[in-house]
Amino acid sequence: MRSGALGAGPRSGGAWAPALRALPPSPHGALVSAVSRAINSFLQAIKAAFGSAPLVALVVLGLAGLLGGSERAIYAWVAGQGLTGQSALVPLILGWVGLGLAIELLVGPFVAGTAVFVALRAAGGTRHPPMAGLSYAAKRYGRMFLPHLKAQLLIQLGSQLFLPGLLAWSMYAFADAVVALESDPAPLSRSARLTQGRRATLVWLVLPFMLGGTVKTFFFDFDFVQSQSLPVFVAWMVPWVLWTYLLLLAQVFLYFDRIGGVAALQKAAQQRSGGAEPAGPAA
Repeated sequence: MRSGALGAGPRSGGAWAPALRALPPSPHGALVSAVSRAINSFLQAIKAAFGSAPLVALVVLGLAGLLGGSERAIYAWVAGQGLTGQSALVPLILGWVGLGLAIELLVGPFVAGTAVFVALRAAGGTRHPPMAGLSYAAKRYGRMFLPHLKAQLLIQLGSQLFLPGLLAWSMYAFADAVVALESDPAPLSRSARLTQGRRATLVWLVLPFMLGGTVKTFFFDFDFVQSQSLPVFVAWMVPWVLWTYLLLLAQVFLYFDRIGGVAALQKAAQQRSGGAEPAGPAA
C-alpha cells in the first residue's frame, strides 16, 4: 500500500488527523507535562547556581546567617517566657511569620534580584561576571521593593493555611522577574496572567518545599532545638535557604519559557529604547 489514509499516517495523520486533534487532551499527559517541566526548571536552577557559584554562596550563607541568628533569638525569647514543649509552638509560629515578613521587607527584593541575574546569566542574557549580580540587584531594589512585599504578604500569610499560600505562590511567582526585566506598571497582574497555563507546574515545583515545612513543624521538638548553639542554627538554615534560592531561580526559568526566552526580552528592550538597550545588568 503506497498511499491512502493509513499509509499517510506517519507524516500527516491521514484521514484520522482531524478526529485525533478533536479529542480532549489526556489529564495524565497534562500531569506528566507539568511535573516534567517543574523538574526541568529545577535542574536548570541547579546548573545556573553552579555557574554563578561565588554569588550564590555569598547570598545563601549571608541569608542563612541572618535567619539562623534571628531564629535563635526567637527561641531564646520564648524560652525566657517559661514556655516549653508544644506550648511554645504557637508563639514560635507567630515569631517565624514575623521574622519571614521582616526578612522579606529588608533583603527579599535584593535576594530576588540576584536570582534574576543568575538565571539571566545562565540563559545567555548577560556576560557579566557572577559578582556583578550584587550591583544588578542593588540597582533594582527600589522598584522591586513594593511589588515583592505585596506578593510575599499574600504568599506567606496564605501559607499558614497551606492551600491559600500555594495558590498565591502559583499566581505571583513571576512578579520579581517581571519587575526586574520588564516595564509593566502592574507586575502582580502581569504575573497572574503569565502564570495561567503554568500554575500546575508551579504547584509541583513548590509543593515539596511547603510539605517539608509542614513536616518540620509537625515533628517540632522545642526543648531539643532551643538547646542548640548559634552555629548549629545557621548550619541547619543553609540547606533550607539553598532550596529556597533554587526555587527562585527555577521560577525565573519558567518565566523565560513562558515569554519565549531571553531573546523576547532583548527585542522588547530594543523597541523601548530605539534599538540600544540590552536585557542585562546595564539595563
